[in-house]
Amino acid sequence: MSYYSINQSGNGFYEKSGSKFFSFIFPCKTIDDLNARLKDIKEKYKNASHFCYAYSFKSKQLVAEYSSDAGEPRGSAGLPILNEIRSSKLINIAICVARVFGGKKLGISGLIKAYSLASHASIKDVQHIPWIEKD
Repeated sequence: MSYYSINQSGNGFYEKSGSKFFSFIFPCKTIDDLNARLKDIKEKYKNASHFCYAYSFKSKQLVAEYSSDAGEPRGSAGLPILNEIRSSKLINIAICVARVFGGKKLGISGLIKAYSLASHASIKDVQHIPWIEKD
């Protein structure tokens, strides 16, 4: 399978019923890289109620993927973000979506759509480069 990666960070945005979804895509190869970036995003968006994320790392034959709903209903945030990563065939990246709650609940299907569209917007904001595994 052919994969793609990125060499710079990008952003996306989606708004629904007053809630704002700020998405961030960035190159990432380790959990330490991810945690550092999440910390920076949380510092910048202190008014956000949720910081949902997903990542996909590849090393040799192993692909490590993970997603976090961060307090949203199970499967409504992290998995849609991860599915956007998978459908774009991106590797060694992470996406975080910071949600600023707008006062109206969106329901599970609304959350799935919002997190997917916010993630997709950040994916479109960066150039995809063919990924070649190095020893």
